[in-house]
Amino acid sequence: MNNSTIAFIKKWGTNVQHTPLMKPIVSPVYKKSIKITNSNLGLENALNMWFNDGPDVVVEVDGNNFTPQDMQVIQHLNNIIKDSGSIGTFEIGNLKITINSLNEYQNNLIYL
Repeated sequence: MNNSTIAFIKKWGTNVQHTPLMKPIVSPVYKKSIKITNSNLGLENALNMWFNDGPDVVVEVDGNNFTPQDMQVIQHLNNIIKDSGSIGTFEIGNLKITINSLNEYQNNLIYL
């Protein structure tokens, strides 16, 4: 069960919602990677599931400064980028985020 949850989050993120007719509302999916300094195994395990090793969005984390609020940003990063992202580098909390491309991949993940 845990492995399937991790695989789902890596593919879709957490913001898949269902309408009353059970048609999913799918959030955007970006190719994201993470760079962790001052890491530990627990931090790596908690963060890696939110990234798919893509080059389009790079998030830099310092494990010494990582907070629960930073984790919330990572969990909602796809929607944050969709709502207000632009190509470039910026910081949210203790995270440094570099957006190299705003290509969305959610439609490539849906198989009919």
